[in-house]
Amino acid sequence: MPVFNYSPGSSGQGSSSSTPLTKRIDTVLGISYLGESAIGTSQTEALWRIKRVSVLNGTATVLWANNGGFNQIWANRLSLTYG
Repeated sequence: MPVFNYSPGSSGQGSSSSTPLTKRIDTVLGISYLGESAIGTSQTEALWRIKRVSVLNGTATVLWANNGGFNQIWANRLSLTYG
């Protein structure tokens, strides 16, 4: 599973925060899960922001777990509620 470290404010992407983040990407059965948290956060800590991306008939749908709050557990990404 790829892990990327980046500072959102340095590339013009992400939030205006200068806190470096770890980004994880996992694809299961054609659905991609993208998570980010502070560098060093365990995947079992409730400190992740996770979104689910699916594509059907050429249309991408992006849904966040808990409205994009940094309070999810990356290890639970498959069973979270997205909306």
